Amino acid sequence: GLVVVQIDGLARPILAHQIQAGRVPHISQWVRSGRYKLNGWEALLPPTTPASQAGILHGNNNGIPAFRWYEKEQHRLLVSNRPWDARTIEDRQSTDHALLRDHGSSVGNIFAGGAEHCVVTMSRLTTDTGRFVGRAQDLYDYFVSPYNLYRALGAMIWEVVVEIYEAWRQRLRKDEPRVSRGGVYPLVRAVSTILLRDITTWMLVADMFGGRRVMYADYLGYDEVAHHSGPWSPDARRVLKKMEGQFRQLEHAARRAPRPYQFVVLSDHGQSTGATFRRRYGLTLDQLVHQLMGEQPNVRLASGRGEGLWQIRALLAEAGHVGGLVARGARLVGGAGIIPRPAADEDAEVVVCASGNLALVYFAQRAGRLTLEDIELSFPGLIAGLVQHPGIGFLMLDSEAEGPVVLSKHGRCDLKSGRCENGDPLRGLDPHTATLLQRLASYPNVGDIVVNSVWDLRTGEVAAFEELVGCHGGAGGLQTHPFLLYPAEWGDPPVPLCGAESVHAFLRQHVSASAGESETRQDGQMV
Repeated sequence: GLVVVQIDGLARPILAHQIQAGRVPHISQWVRSGRYKLNGWEALLPPTTPASQAGILHGNNNGIPAFRWYEKEQHRLLVSNRPWDARTIEDRQSTDHALLRDHGSSVGNIFAGGAEHCVVTMSRLTTDTGRFVGRAQDLYDYFVSPYNLYRALGAMIWEVVVEIYEAWRQRLRKDEPRVSRGGVYPLVRAVSTILLRDITTWMLVADMFGGRRVMYADYLGYDEVAHHSGPWSPDARRVLKKMEGQFRQLEHAARRAPRPYQFVVLSDHGQSTGATFRRRYGLTLDQLVHQLMGEQPNVRLASGRGEGLWQIRALLAEAGHVGGLVARGARLVGGAGIIPRPAADEDAEVVVCASGNLALVYFAQRAGRLTLEDIELSFPGLIAGLVQHPGIGFLMLDSEAEGPVVLSKHGRCDLKSGRCENGDPLRGLDPHTATLLQRLASYPNVGDIVVNSVWDLRTGEVAAFEELVGCHGGAGGLQTHPFLLYPAEWGDPPVPLCGAESVHAFLRQHVSASAGESETRQDGQMV
């Protein structure tokens, strides 16, 4: 059997640094003993959880242009971690070689990956009408234990106290970059780093004891804290260390399971850091677009403050059907089990969808994808104003004459021919960026304008279009550099892993190879 654990948002260089510093002792022991190999892989644009999970689980992530995007035909905003949208997206990405299709389990993910057993998995949480269809019995087995419940509550209360104290210290020291950490965020952090973490471990152990063949689970806590504190911050490192401690429990359970298990630990993307666009320049991207258009259009911004809140809502929806005090509390906080779907937005003239330091701009009332020439004719000054703004790194648009082109202060590049004028607009970025942008430009739902923030060649810092210190979704910094930790006996991949689909092929090869092996324990040892 195979257990795949995703540490959401952890870049390979950060993990390697933590291994060298001895701050993740269990992973360090795995690597230093020679039993496991640490490799990196390149996340294609956009480096987001839905794009990476679709690629890893289904071997297909074509057509996912960002974490959130707008579909003109239906006047509909798709957000990947909303249950009804996740269901729509996964239906489009599904293949007949999904990683979890053979007696598999999905825990805490956006997509199910063909699994027959799903817990807190967005795409399998509701029907098309929003009616709850989760598996309450799985959570009942966790919450029925007073030890689990009271331990989690105590730890979450302490985590809220820690967050409030750390946010106060950050303001007192005037640390930069920083964002607001108030509102519901302390609770979101506590649930993400404590309750969801412990439930995920509980479910994986239960699945191993049940003899499931392949499992895929997402630990979200590091990503959530890194969004608000920064991926290198002491806060994020402490969360990572506590999360890494779960692997000892998982390995111990594997030794007692009815079949031998191998472990793979990976991330779906990294995170880049930096002061936000709004904090640097005093306005948001949609406000800038509104100013440059100069005709008072109805501009709507679609952005977020991290991914944890929707996973908490998913947990509440499932817990609401457990029964007893837990169910009554969950229904009180999270509703009655029907998750409402927002109405289509048919009035917006311009929709700006922010995903980290990448944004997609849609002219919502104009059918099809507008060309560079169309936009310059209809909205003179908009393109030039965006290009010249100090917070914008580059734009990508579709030209009638050349196809996809990239524009920046440093030049213009025809992506098909590779010909650049007045310099390379992508200088300092990863060498594959032009190829990745050309792939992104081919997606039918990509924005009329693709906007990437400025990036600092010296520090790798970017300027998120959302209010997040650590971000991902565009180009620049460590966000495209996730990791893959796998059994050393597998050997090196035949080619460097470029894109989540290549990770799927590598994992699928070894899932298939394990099918012919014995499904009984061998001397109580994990292989």
